[in-house]
Amino acid sequence: MIHLASQALLSLPVCLVPLPALPQESTVLFRRGDELGGEPVHGLESPTIDSHRNWLALARFSDSSAALLANGEVVLQDGQRILAPSARVLLTVDPCGGVAQRVAELTLDDFVPPLALPGPRQAIVRNERAVVIAGERLGFSGFPADAACESIIDVTANLSDTLVIQLRTGGVPTLVRLRFGPDGSVLTSERLLALGDDLGAGRTVASIGLVRLDQAGNWLTRVIVSTGQTFLVGPAGILFGSGDGLAGRTAQEVLPVYDNNDLGGWAAWVRLDGSTADDLALVVDGEVRAQEGQLFRSLNPFAAPRPLLDGNRAFGLALSNDGQPYWLAHLALPGAPLLMRGSDQILEPGLSSIDG
Repeated sequence: MIHLASQALLSLPVCLVPLPALPQESTVLFRRGDELGGEPVHGLESPTIDSHRNWLALARFSDSSAALLANGEVVLQDGQRILAPSARVLLTVDPCGGVAQRVAELTLDDFVPPLALPGPRQAIVRNERAVVIAGERLGFSGFPADAACESIIDVTANLSDTLVIQLRTGGVPTLVRLRFGPDGSVLTSERLLALGDDLGAGRTVASIGLVRLDQAGNWLTRVIVSTGQTFLVGPAGILFGSGDGLAGRTAQEVLPVYDNNDLGGWAAWVRLDGSTADDLALVVDGEVRAQEGQLFRSLNPFAAPRPLLDGNRAFGLALSNDGQPYWLAHLALPGAPLLMRGSDQILEPGLSSIDG
């Protein structure tokens, strides 16, 4: 399952496109303006897709309401009631996981007995059943019996029915991993990382970023530590970060754009020491794969190569299982950004043909 990635999915303002290696094979899955229940879709957010082209995305309408789409069909929408507990979806925020799990972060209200809670409440829902509700006990093994979810910060899920939730419990942002069985029961629950944890060498966790999750349930996140340094952290601890050597220079900061794949690989945008003219680098498994100032050609064979500009950290990045990063190259004008697979151009607005 990927967000802009391995098999791969491009989230454009107008459509969802699964991308194989060759751009001429691209096909449109869904476009902005397509209708759902007679209403045109105003925007698409948070798309994910698997290798069989099953996809999830959040559709926004002109009245700001939202619906969760699975392969183009509405499976959850604002105003709908979920199964357990019986409550109304007030606001759908973010989907993740696969079409079989339909995990979403949302806000619930209008609870009815036997769990008649005052709303609204943040919640994580899997197949219309709440996994976590803000303000309620966690009820997971490995946590104190009275441990409660005070608020939900983020959630991610894979296709193997594993979730990692960043939530606040006991006043502390904490990563919790849940593995589900076929019947929807929680098989295992684990505390992975929390603010204040010791990473060694006098470095304690001061901030935890978004989590990336592979199909085996291995996780990756960006951590800011007490010294102000930034690191990529996973199950084995620190993978890479501030102070590490890189192509004759030193990493100053891991930027908050990163990904992992199912084979233990990682990719991230990194800020280097030295000249600011070429201090932004795309790094894959400790190797620089693209760098600010590097020249890239357009799909127009007559156009001159253009240098890569600082600013790519604002765009997508995902790592495929063959070690290729998918990323958007923001190049000097004239011309539009290119969608890249490694160093190869895949799509360029105005030049690439999609769906004929």
